[in-house]
Amino acid sequence: MKKNYLAVMLLIAGGAAWASSGDVIVDKQGVGINKFDIDALLKPAPVKVQLEILKRKADLQEKLQELYIAKTVAAEVRSKPLTADEQAQLDETLKMVYFNLKIKQLSEQNLPDFEPLAAVEYKANKEKYVEPEQVAVEHILLETRTKHSDKEALKLAKNIIAQLKKGADFGTLALKYSDDPSVKDNKGQLGFFSKGKMLKAFEDVSYKLKLHEISEPVETKYGFHVLRKYDQKPKGIKEYAAVKDEIIAQIKNDYIHGRLTDFYEKTKVNNAMKIDEKALDAYIVEKTKQLEAEVKITPLPAVAK
Repeated sequence: MKKNYLAVMLLIAGGAAWASSGDVIVDKQGVGINKFDIDALLKPAPVKVQLEILKRKADLQEKLQELYIAKTVAAEVRSKPLTADEQAQLDETLKMVYFNLKIKQLSEQNLPDFEPLAAVEYKANKEKYVEPEQVAVEHILLETRTKHSDKEALKLAKNIIAQLKKGADFGTLALKYSDDPSVKDNKGQLGFFSKGKMLKAFEDVSYKLKLHEISEPVETKYGFHVLRKYDQKPKGIKEYAAVKDEIIAQIKNDYIHGRLTDFYEKTKVNNAMKIDEKALDAYIVEKTKQLEAEVKITPLPAVAK
């Protein structure tokens, strides 16, 4: 990414071998970097990233050093005549740079405010933003693959259930007994999940439990679990605030795609080309012979049209 980034920057902003006033660094040969070069270097990054780069002066100076070296080399190359192949390669690269710049302009410039459109989309198609029923459970895992035997785990699970029914705190017991590696961070609370997210036996019991009810031991491939449902959400429509950014992103993506498609189709119509079939066929034959000679391969039999 860094190489492409510098190459494009050089093609756009580094055409001259000199720099105007306000240079950050200048050498004896007059190759320099000015504030416009730095702007071009920073601009592709999001604003917050640009601010972070500016805070790390040493990193910025390293980038400028790389750019300075690249511009020095570019100036040296420009001082010498290019071969026909080199000039063709440069022309092709420039064409792609300009093409990509046009695509960037179409994708970023003069865009409408999508938020009102997002609000309209949400109101008109709320059924697209349904949130399924969800439950939240906490669990204690007694792992049977390496730590406990099935008999030991089942016995311990029943003991834990008895303690919970006498009023013991679930989080405290989870920290004491659970073999789930995440218990240190969540004290056994797994948060909300919908159907299809957990192992079937675990999920079935989670959904059947009443709110705050403690399960009997639940066996999965990991071992035995003790569950308690501590919250639940019925099926419903997601709040607009929760899906606004998602809707805006989709509308923006569709808009840009339509704009690019329209640009391509208009360009194709306005610049319709006529291919000289004979000239193209002659080129194919000539180029094929050249390549076959270079790699010393046996020519393939002609393919019938």
